[in-house]
Amino acid sequence: MNKIHIAGLGAMLYFIVRSTFMILLLPLLLSYKQDGLLICVIGSLLGYFLFSIILSLFKRNQEPDIICYLDKKLPIGIDFVINAVLAIIFFALGWLILIRLVDFTHLQYLRELPLFTIAGLYIVVSIFLAMKDFETISKASLIFLLISLVLLIIKTVGLWGQIHVENLFPLFTHSLLDILKASLIYAFMTTIPLFLLLLVNKKQIEPQKDLQKKIKGTYLFTEAILFLHVFLILTVLGANLTLIYHYPEFHLLRNVKILGFIDKLESILSIQWIIDMMICISLCFIYTKTFLCHYFQKLFPKLYNKINKN
Repeated sequence: MNKIHIAGLGAMLYFIVRSTFMILLLPLLLSYKQDGLLICVIGSLLGYFLFSIILSLFKRNQEPDIICYLDKKLPIGIDFVINAVLAIIFFALGWLILIRLVDFTHLQYLRELPLFTIAGLYIVVSIFLAMKDFETISKASLIFLLISLVLLIIKTVGLWGQIHVENLFPLFTHSLLDILKASLIYAFMTTIPLFLLLLVNKKQIEPQKDLQKKIKGTYLFTEAILFLHVFLILTVLGANLTLIYHYPEFHLLRNVKILGFIDKLESILSIQWIIDMMICISLCFIYTKTFLCHYFQKLFPKLYNKINKN
């Protein structure tokens, strides 16, 4: 059995949460202007408790993956409906991230190339990764995580002198009820995609000692990075300016300066987003593939075995 180091699993968690955040949640947070930072904090705390529920499933699961677990534990028919809904959600999430990635690449890097050409390149890479086992993906994720963190450090250092804390005020420009509603949305949308981690066979992970504690720690670490990201956007660009830009995070990178004179690093630093999104897209496609294979094998075992032999 292939082994997956806990650090590799944590790296996959990081990419899942960051990708969902960049595509779905950052626009929501910035629409609340200064209160977006409050929503990020409250939503992270609520998400921590929701993630603990997901981990309880992970702890109880003795099957190879969550799809098999739901198939065994739920009544016939209900298991298929729930698994199908989850597969559709993750396929849609992967497709949405892919569309945004293609659009971003076209606008910022490859204006001369047609959109379908860029999309084709990303789809080929995603399918290639989706055909690999989790040991390979976890190792690749760990390497990409190190690259991503180095780029994050460069970005933070390059922007630190341009922070204006006064841009965070006034707070509570929205009602407390609206802030709580947005926080709940934030919590659900950062934790539901983490069902993707339940595709990993728990028995493959090593070391097993303090496994859940380490995974929870990685979640909190990732949320702290997301908080830093929102903090930098609001304090450097300002709440009103962020609403004008289609990709405010890219314009934020245009302000990065190292040693006072090394600038125009946005094309290099934004590689971080491509890395984040490609891992998440691949995991979404793996979930869809696993769902289709599981029920194809269950409904047509002879045909499935014949195809596998060939």
